[in-house]
Amino acid sequence: MAFVLWHAFAVLVYSVPRPATDPLSGWVRRHLLPVVAPYMFVTSQWQLWNLFAPDPPRLVTTYRTDVQSDGGWRELETVGPGTFSIWRHTARFQLMRNLLKDGAPTFEPAEERYLELVCAEHGLEAGTPIRLTYEHYLIPAHARRASRAWWNEWRPEPVTNVHPPALCPDRP
Repeated sequence: MAFVLWHAFAVLVYSVPRPATDPLSGWVRRHLLPVVAPYMFVTSQWQLWNLFAPDPPRLVTTYRTDVQSDGGWRELETVGPGTFSIWRHTARFQLMRNLLKDGAPTFEPAEERYLELVCAEHGLEAGTPIRLTYEHYLIPAHARRASRAWWNEWRPEPVTNVHPPALCPDRP
């Protein structure tokens, strides 16, 4: 029973939105988050995974939208674990996941529409080059628990897939 209470407490504390400005949320993030964060990282809850899944996912994925400017490509927005609050995370992240299964476009009209929406959302001029980049890495699985020293030394090896650029359309 103690574990269930601890787990519920940790998830509740960790899900306090980062942009919250009220005094209670600020206090929780300053004083309680450092207590629960190690547990959330070790159990992969920071990616909104289910601790009790029989074989939890180990793929960490980031979707980035880049825009071309005078100095080359620059990051416009990034969608990844923890980008959105827990209640907004699923829909936006799932959209990107559906658009880019395994890093390859699955439905180009949907990808084009997504980029059109990003162009409108950020007020980009018509003809501005924009592209999607998919980056992922796999968290290693161990038959036995790895030591803290091993995890401190481990570094992810990301795989990056840059999609061909598109142009922002004219706005009506």
